[in-house]
Amino acid sequence: NPFENPDDVIDLLKFKNFIYYSLQLEIPWINEKFINAKLLFFKDNAIGSNQYNNFNISNQIGGYGIGVGFKFLNNNRFDICFGTNEYYGKEIHFIFKSNL
Repeated sequence: NPFENPDDVIDLLKFKNFIYYSLQLEIPWINEKFINAKLLFFKDNAIGSNQYNNFNISNQIGGYGIGVGFKFLNNNRFDICFGTNEYYGKEIHFIFKSNL
């Protein structure tokens, strides 16, 4: 919910069009028969606009974080990540991907 964020960022989270990128570095950590694990480092950034052809560079927000990704013998992957942004919002992300 955008209204739960600091006043400085509320308007940065409400738009109809956006350009988004996410950069993630994955470093192998555990490589066993039944489980593989990777350390994750990520950086996200987005810029938004309510007009599809007019983006203002000052209307952007970014975040970054760390996490761990586990891939199991059945090719299911589970990631848990801790993220924050320049407004010190903190989030825990749980991501599950089946049959990779």
